[in-house]
Amino acid sequence: MEAARIDGCTSMGLFARIALPLSKPVLWAVSILTVNNAWSDFFWPYMVLKDQELWTVMVAIFNLKSSAPMDIMFVALTLSIVPPAVLFLFFQRYIIAGFNFSGIKG
Repeated sequence: MEAARIDGCTSMGLFARIALPLSKPVLWAVSILTVNNAWSDFFWPYMVLKDQELWTVMVAIFNLKSSAPMDIMFVALTLSIVPPAVLFLFFQRYIIAGFNFSGIKG
């Protein structure tokens, strides 16, 4: 950072050229894990949301238990796993890089 300052880099340049590229793997990992957590969130939406149009996927599947047969629920649960799995497959290298990078002490 000091070398960049000596070369005439501004604070915004330091952020854009040094800090942001170094933190990109961690930001990707946190973003993907946050999306996955929001997708499979159950307890808070179940307690708060009463409008069916606002329910998360897991709350909707849970409320099917009394009216749908078990095979339909199993299919719904299997399909609810697909988006997080696809996210992981596409962004696996960013997640692993974020985990590896976050453990570096220096």
